[in-house]
Amino acid sequence: MMVAGAMPACAEVRDLAVTVMPSMPVWPEAVVLDLQGMSDCFPNRLDGVVQGGTIEVTVSEQCGTASGDFHHFQQQLSLGHLAPGSYTLQVDAGDLGTALPPFDFQVYAPSTTALAEQFAPVYAGGPALLFLQVLTGASCSGAPAPSVAGGVIRVDLGEECFAAALPHVYQTLPLELPALPAGDFELQVLQQGSPPKLLKQPLHVYAAGGCMTTDIALCLNGDRFRVATTWRGFQGRTGIGHPVALAGRDDTGLFWFFDEANLELTVKVLDGCGVNDHYWVFIASGSTVEYEVTVTDTDGDEVKTYRNELGHTPRLIADTTAFACP
Repeated sequence: MMVAGAMPACAEVRDLAVTVMPSMPVWPEAVVLDLQGMSDCFPNRLDGVVQGGTIEVTVSEQCGTASGDFHHFQQQLSLGHLAPGSYTLQVDAGDLGTALPPFDFQVYAPSTTALAEQFAPVYAGGPALLFLQVLTGASCSGAPAPSVAGGVIRVDLGEECFAAALPHVYQTLPLELPALPAGDFELQVLQQGSPPKLLKQPLHVYAAGGCMTTDIALCLNGDRFRVATTWRGFQGRTGIGHPVALAGRDDTGLFWFFDEANLELTVKVLDGCGVNDHYWVFIASGSTVEYEVTVTDTDGDEVKTYRNELGHTPRLIADTTAFACP
């Protein structure tokens, strides 16, 4: 397989570094190489050839007069969907005055292990118990203790769990997590074998005593603020607003009342501590039904309530002194 990408032109490259993204790819995730370095103009072309388990990448140039000043450059090269297996990456930039030693990486097969439904959230500062559903023909007494590095929780299921002959059945293995800080993690469960299999699962750890997003409440700004809504329609019907969390947005969420396809409210809790030492609450709506929005600061149990009367055209609510910092 041949892949190629255009790069701006250069005469010399220094401090060349390459990263495989994602760091632990699972088929059919696309594999991308990220190359960075310093150049006195810019590398002009990046070519990759996949031959079996070897990937040969060539950094070449078609440069005019070099400036003499070295600048940082970055270029990415997509290798597409590599089959599960071990690969050796060889980067050739010898004509540009730099070289990288070969290094190996693994593309994992999809895992037959799954994370069982969580019956309780994981809170910061204390141990928690999860359950793995493992397809195995052996008797596994439990998952080994996980390792935690950065935002990754890693569990390595040894080959002994998968060495028995068929038939395989699902077993539920307890997995005890150590005390973790609040935040977002990725749970990685490695299943040894040929090829090895990998489960990657997002896991959110809630602040101790803080907020947990449910079907009736939304957590914003590091799970510190709990937002809930109620409504009353023109026929006297009442109900609870249902939250919709936004991917990548920790400070903003949406609510729907009657139909999940019809969003009624946008709520923001913004960190204005650097401006006026307060958190700000913004609420915008496209509905004329009566509604009430309750925002709770779980750090101090302070509550603010915002209301729109039935039949009124809603105004933008901009409360820039809603909750004191920190």
